[in-house]
Amino acid sequence: MQTSPFQATGNTQSLNVTATASTAFQLTTGGGGSGSQVRIANVGPNAAFVTWAAPAPAGSGSSSTVAVIPTSGNPPGTSQFGVWMLSSTIETFTIPQGSWISAICAAAQTATLHFAIGEGV
Repeated sequence: MQTSPFQATGNTQSLNVTATASTAFQLTTGGGGSGSQVRIANVGPNAAFVTWAAPAPAGSGSSSTVAVIPTSGNPPGTSQFGVWMLSSTIETFTIPQGSWISAICAAAQTATLHFAIGEGV
């Protein structure tokens, strides 16, 4: 595990989150960089549920994810993982490179998330 400070290896991507799941996107490193950690900052006024799914193996078609707020008896699927990002928090996660990311807020709420891919904690 990396113990060095987080070093971004690509551009920060921003996402305005609403009660409708965002269209899935992939983080890009730009310039052929690498990174297996993603730093997520929630600068919005509400919590957001963020999901990610590993990319499909080469030649097996496309992969994606759609954020769905988990409820009792209805957890996210086994091929996607998710976490709640509370308002005014920053977290760093290790995810597979090329993962698809989607986010959603509870009804009538919004959040603004910033994603940076890189290495470190």
